[in-house]
Amino acid sequence: MQWTLVTALTTVFIAMYIAEIVTKKTKARVPSLLVVSVIFLAGYWSGLFPRDILDTAMVNSMRQVMLLFVLINIGTMFDIQQIKSEWKTVIVILAAVAGIVVIVTPIGSAVFGKDMALAAVPPLTGGGMATIIMSDQAAAMGLPEIAMLATLIFVFQGFFGFPLTSFFLRKEGRVMIEQFRKNKSSVKTSAASGAAVSKAAAAEKKTINSMVPEKYKTPTYYLTKLGILAVIVYIINLFTGQFFSQTILEIAIGVIGVMCGFLEKEPLKKAQSMGILQLCLTASFMRNFADSTPQQLFGLIVPIFGFLVMASIAIAVASILVGKVMKFSVSMSMAIGLNCFLGFPFNYIICDEAVNAVGETEEEREYLNGILMPKMIISGIVAVSMVSTLVAGMFVGMM
Repeated sequence: MQWTLVTALTTVFIAMYIAEIVTKKTKARVPSLLVVSVIFLAGYWSGLFPRDILDTAMVNSMRQVMLLFVLINIGTMFDIQQIKSEWKTVIVILAAVAGIVVIVTPIGSAVFGKDMALAAVPPLTGGGMATIIMSDQAAAMGLPEIAMLATLIFVFQGFFGFPLTSFFLRKEGRVMIEQFRKNKSSVKTSAASGAAVSKAAAAEKKTINSMVPEKYKTPTYYLTKLGILAVIVYIINLFTGQFFSQTILEIAIGVIGVMCGFLEKEPLKKAQSMGILQLCLTASFMRNFADSTPQQLFGLIVPIFGFLVMASIAIAVASILVGKVMKFSVSMSMAIGLNCFLGFPFNYIICDEAVNAVGETEEEREYLNGILMPKMIISGIVAVSMVSTLVAGMFVGMM
């Protein structure tokens, strides 16, 4: 068959959709990225997919612009008020990330080598963006196996994170429900106020955004603003000789854009572009498998699971120790720390399942949801969407 842009892109879309169906059927117990990886590896190794399918589909070409827009979009997700209301949660998840960096980097370097450890640590702290940054750097250095390692660590995180997080959330939920049933009047739902605080804080001084009538806020409006900020990033890099980390600079521009009222939060969602961007970015992971062999993959099994075990231990040590200072139980501390392996929507799905499994009445479920859900969502945002990308920005310069 002659592979064209249309046939290649449609094949990519079909593979992604099959993965989404499997993930939904298994209630996220089988990560979509794992299914996509299996499909592409089978396609490459069997010769069913050409090795340049992602180039033919133009996915790799679109990727750099998408990456720039997504990183600026991540910067807009910083909600200072909401983070303040869950500051104890933020401290615990930051401790978990620090634990991974401090424990896994030296031990991983000693056991598996410096390059492997540097490429593995940012994905272990959470997030696809960190994985993309590290796999890109490894590929650019002519280290395809290490690029594949970073991707596969991200793929297999869920097998550690999903069952462990579910276990600790259910355990914490049972303790909370016992206390709730003993004395309903004295148990207060101290969480879930973050969103209300954010809305109050956002209501409203005049900004560039608020002065634009709603009818003019089209998808093109948001994409144009992102383009302007992307140009600013380019100009800064031009005049500073790329003194700043590209990743950190793009996130910082997103933060500043919201703070000065130029940009709204999550403009890509408002531009109705997040779906296609995420789809193409996820598909672009598969380019690291294009030149791989079964021997290379099987040779990475020990490092992959070695790093995941080390990271799990690091999360446990750091989260429990700091959680104790923050007056969190071991179960709550672990559930927060394990967000390094999750991120939205998986943390939301697992938390929702735990709440429904433990709570017997609507009142009990509302109580559990009001306390557990904000902690999980904030942890995921801090670790996966923000800090892991910053860690990757620092580590990429060390390779």
